[in-house]
Amino acid sequence: MQGYLIKKIIGSKIASINRICDMVSVEFNSKENSTSYLHIQCFFRIKKGEKIVLSSEDMYRKGLKCKPEEFEWDIPGNSLFDESIAAFHNELISKTILDITISKTKDVIISLENQIVLEILIDTVSDEEKYRFFDENEEFVR
Repeated sequence: MQGYLIKKIIGSKIASINRICDMVSVEFNSKENSTSYLHIQCFFRIKKGEKIVLSSEDMYRKGLKCKPEEFEWDIPGNSLFDESIAAFHNELISKTILDITISKTKDVIISLENQIVLEILIDTVSDEEKYRFFDENEEFVR
């Protein structure tokens, strides 16, 4: 199951990245007009070259445009994460997935074109679900 989804996502393009509270959803569109998804609920970051351009931890930090008294991390648009995703949006959307590696500890490294890397790092010793790859037919959970 894991191999099928990973192979399907490699070569596809990022169609969207959104969040609902602390869950981030990444949508992938393949050349065959099929859609796959990745939901993440643990620490992750996106790097371009050696620079971190997006971090899940920034969901809990007030954005530069948000007044301190108005900050509520779970409302999209208020956080540093939301500002970062908006600023980096054009560099992410429609970028091709070049490779996906899942380590023995279930960390995920997704390499995209233009030296962009999405790293998902498992942040607990518990065996709880932290991310899920899925499409209309199958799913792979960790």
